[in-house]
Amino acid sequence: MKSMHLEPLGPADWRVLRGARLGALLDSPHGFTSNYALESRWGEPEWRAMFTDATCIVAREDNSVIGLARSIRERKLPRVRYVESIWVAPTHRKRGVCRALLRSIAKRELEEAVAELRLWVLEHNHNAYSAYLALGFEPTGERHFLSALEQFELRLRLNIRDLPDAPATCMDHFLADDRRTELGPSSQQHHRNADVGHTLPPTRELSVSRRGHPSSR
Repeated sequence: MKSMHLEPLGPADWRVLRGARLGALLDSPHGFTSNYALESRWGEPEWRAMFTDATCIVAREDNSVIGLARSIRERKLPRVRYVESIWVAPTHRKRGVCRALLRSIAKRELEEAVAELRLWVLEHNHNAYSAYLALGFEPTGERHFLSALEQFELRLRLNIRDLPDAPATCMDHFLADDRRTELGPSSQQHHRNADVGHTLPPTRELSVSRRGHPSSR
C-alpha cells in the first residue's frame, strides 16, 4: 500500500465527509439501513450536523479517501465515546486501515480524558465480533433486539485509560500493528451500527457501533 495518512475533519470539510459516506453506501448497500437515495438528498446543513459532538477522521492514500470513522460524545457519560461509521474501501481492506482509524480516535479521545470506547455489533456476525475482541474490546453482557432487522446486537467496550499516570498501558495490544484483525469483505456484509445524529434521520452504519442505549432514532 502506498503511504497512508489520517486526516481529522471539521464542519468545513463536509464535502469530504459526504463523498466518503455516499461512497460507503454505494459500496456496501446491504451493510446499512440508511441508503444512498436518502442521504444523497441531504444538503450542507445535514452534513455539517454530522460533526455535532463528534470526531470524524478519514484515511487517505494520495488524494483519495480510503477509510472513514467517527466517534460520538455521550453527553450523559462524558468519559465515554461511541465509535461508529467505520468504512474501508474494498481495495484497502485487511491492510491496517481500520486499526489505524480506531487507533487515531483512541489517542484523540485520551487527550480529552475519555476512559472508554463502546460499540455495538450484531450477534451473529462472528467475524466482526472476533476482530473487535482481537483489538482489545470486551463484551459488556448487554444484548438488544433490533426489531427492524429481527436480530440481536451486543455491546462491546474498550478501556483506553488504565491508570491516571499511565493512560496508554491498556492500549498496548490495541495499538499494535497486527493487520490480521482488519475487518474485510467476509465481515462487512451484515455488520452494522447506527449513526445517531442530533438532527439527522435514523441510519445504521457499516462496521461499528451505536452510541448510548438502544434507540429507535
